[in-house]
Amino acid sequence: MARLLLLRLLNCENLNVDKKHCYACNENKSVDDFAVNLSRADGRNSMCKACKKTYNAAYYQSTKPVHNPGRATRNRQESQRVRRLLTAYLQEHPCVDCGESDIVVLQFDHLGDKEANVSQMVKSRYSWARILREIKKCEVVCANDHARRTARAFGWFKSLPGERPELPDAA
Repeated sequence: MARLLLLRLLNCENLNVDKKHCYACNENKSVDDFAVNLSRADGRNSMCKACKKTYNAAYYQSTKPVHNPGRATRNRQESQRVRRLLTAYLQEHPCVDCGESDIVVLQFDHLGDKEANVSQMVKSRYSWARILREIKKCEVVCANDHARRTARAFGWFKSLPGERPELPDAA
């Protein structure tokens, strides 16, 4: 079918025309101002690109109530499903350092290659499969142990000037 359309386009007498009439704005414009449309005899849309953009925007706005009512509901349902799965995951995985199981204080400590924060991925509505791939790169730790791990890893300390207390080892 595409081959037939291409042959039809190549045999078209209008191909050498430099101007084309836009029926929407009623102006003669350069052929380059019209998008390619191989289903038409002259190989170009009947509306110029600017008019087509305006038409598409108006069409979208006029049909939005017809096509979009379920979108927000589906997005909300999927977000709730992912949050339930994340909650279930955290309930099954206490802190690996101290055994804390309160999911309010549990966090994901990335051990290596980090694509994004898990919480940000949930908020940005990533798929559960993609979030789970990211979780596999982490250990679940409580907020206190996460802070201790990070301090040890980066050599941070909180003390008076000149003092550097030893951080406790993970139990």
